[in-house]
Amino acid sequence: MNFDVPRGGGEVFYFEVTPVAPINGQVQPWPVQEIGVPQPGPVGSFDIQFNGASTLRQRQSEAMTLVFTLAPDVQTADELWRFCDGGAFYCNDHGDYLADIEFELSDANTVLTMKISCVTDIEEAFSFFFVACCRNAASGEIVTYSSADPGGSIRRNN
Repeated sequence: MNFDVPRGGGEVFYFEVTPVAPINGQVQPWPVQEIGVPQPGPVGSFDIQFNGASTLRQRQSEAMTLVFTLAPDVQTADELWRFCDGGAFYCNDHGDYLADIEFELSDANTVLTMKISCVTDIEEAFSFFFVACCRNAASGEIVTYSSADPGGSIRRNN
């Protein structure tokens, strides 16, 4: 999915994430769907494009915010899901080397907010995986799971 950050401004997009336990020992993709669109479809990548004509002052305040909420239907009387361990980890060799992505947990760890900025003209690819834990109500056992990795890129257009 492509996201365009307006010159000197910012945008906020909202998504629901449905955690999926591994199947036969294999990590699964976690469905991510945009909230508030008439026919939401799955989101596979997050490609963020900032305006290349922005001044240095504008670049310092520009931001794209992606808000991920755990899908409400995964919370049941038997299982309670929460993002944990910061909510996300970068995959090997595809981290945030320019330090322009921040993750923050809120609302009892059911919401993960990803804030992306871009001051330079350097394009960066990233790949991360969601991390969440599930508490079994009957046993009290807590198991941590991770998703297959979503990814994307951050760049400035010309």
